[in-house]
Amino acid sequence: MRFNIFNIITIFGAIQGFVLCLFLFQRRNKQHSLSLKFFLLFLFSLSFSNLFAALIDMGLFKYYHKLDLLPIPYEWCIGLGFYYYIKSQFSSLHKKFELKKEVYLWIPAILFTLLKTYLFLVAIAFNDYSLTSILITAGFFKLYGFLYLFFNLVMGLISLQIIRKQEKTNFAFKHKKNIRFLSIITYVFVLTSSLSIGMHSLDFILHAGTGTWSFYYPILIMNAVFIYWIGYVGFTQFKSFFNFFEPTNTSNSTEENPIINALLTLIKEEEIYKDPKMSLAQTAILLKVSPKKLSEQINEQLKMNFSEFLNVHRVEKVKTLLTSIETEKYTLLALAEIAGFRTKSSFNTTFKRLTGKTPSEYRRLQKTS
Repeated sequence: MRFNIFNIITIFGAIQGFVLCLFLFQRRNKQHSLSLKFFLLFLFSLSFSNLFAALIDMGLFKYYHKLDLLPIPYEWCIGLGFYYYIKSQFSSLHKKFELKKEVYLWIPAILFTLLKTYLFLVAIAFNDYSLTSILITAGFFKLYGFLYLFFNLVMGLISLQIIRKQEKTNFAFKHKKNIRFLSIITYVFVLTSSLSIGMHSLDFILHAGTGTWSFYYPILIMNAVFIYWIGYVGFTQFKSFFNFFEPTNTSNSTEENPIINALLTLIKEEEIYKDPKMSLAQTAILLKVSPKKLSEQINEQLKMNFSEFLNVHRVEKVKTLLTSIETEKYTLLALAEIAGFRTKSSFNTTFKRLTGKTPSEYRRLQKTS
């Protein structure tokens, strides 16, 4: 067997992926059971793919040829698992979640599994690898590699589209951070899939379709680093992976709530958020309710606390001011003060958290649009 730094890093990355699967499985709960199942499918398949490739590089299948034809569609399950993992975390999609409506996504995995099952059974029954050799010589498995990598890339891009679409929904303030984490892991998945296709293409062009490990090692290392990063986040803050995002529908939830209606009226007509010293107690006095009652209503109906509620409207005020020609002469700090922010740091942090952009970036985009 051949050992080198590349297959050792790859194997240890795969092992960490398997250990994380066990770790997350032990911490499963009913609310996140669906997203957990698909995340485990994705992570296990990615880890198994890397492990399998490392074992091939080490020369293990010179002694156990039949294992090379195992009819397990792990390559296709990487993209499928990731796509359904993302999709299952949004309430609007979760309620309509039916695999049978998207059975066409599983067709490639099923077809290639049937083919590999046939080749595996022929090899087992007759100890004959001639058909497999013909397919290898014809470049079939090289094409197979392109197909499943392209499939995974498409699944990643669709997942990214889902996140962007759901971000436009009126999600509660507390969800912003976790949605951004989903965006990051999806961008990384799309990037690794794209680079893998690029490396395969370059290898194909330079070596006339014959695969070489000098181009395959970067793909394995890249996947290993991805798994190591997932492992770090998974072991230290595993709750980041699993959420259940529900949109905050203010119009419907507050329609028959007099306290929230009165609060929204104060926001709209009096713009109480512009007072940087405005407190829960002061607002409660204006609404003639107890601070405790007001706090409970904001938490239950708007899914955020009082401070977050004010900051949401302060950011919206700044965004409105930035679209006005009359405020172009004002500095961002001046606009922040007009909207009710006390400090520059609080303004920058809150604005970035709610919009995903810094105030300067947002103003620059407004000027160019």
